[in-house]
Amino acid sequence: MINLVSSAVVSFFIYAFFGWVWETAYCSYIEKRFERRGFLFGPICPIYGAGAMGAVLLLGWIGDPFLLFVAGATLATIIELITARALLISFGKRWWDYSHMPLNYKGYICAPATVLFGGFSVACVQIIQPAFMQVFAAVAPHTLSLVAASMLAVCSVDVLCSIERELGLALYLNGAKNRIMYELQNYMYSR
Repeated sequence: MINLVSSAVVSFFIYAFFGWVWETAYCSYIEKRFERRGFLFGPICPIYGAGAMGAVLLLGWIGDPFLLFVAGATLATIIELITARALLISFGKRWWDYSHMPLNYKGYICAPATVLFGGFSVACVQIIQPAFMQVFAAVAPHTLSLVAASMLAVCSVDVLCSIERELGLALYLNGAKNRIMYELQNYMYSR
């Protein structure tokens, strides 16, 4: 029996990783040099995981590919707009700017990205997530749960360190970060 929560968590991180790969490759090609993307230190862009799992969980009931495309494009664009504004308000900077793209709104969202997200939503709901679920069904439930918990733990540390970097909360988080690093080093060298 598949653990649906663990499946959703692992799926989120897979989508977030491939979103990071896509963005890094695309932006590196445009800039003609390596362009590391994302807010976090690690190789994930959580907005892709949120968009993909939002489509899977909220729109998975839509059977018509065209309606799914429209609903997925709308949902992903709303997520992108809210995320862009939240990052700007929280950290005073932008992680993307679509000002040079056609039909953009304040550089936060644009029509070409919306169309891409619509297609991505259809692919996630109708092709990719069903394939993931087949793979997850072949994995022992406790193993899938352990993988999901490990991914959440590593990402939590990454989020804390990334926020520390962006907001300069070094004094507040320094003790916890040092303790985690100390424990990780002890674990690695004790093996």
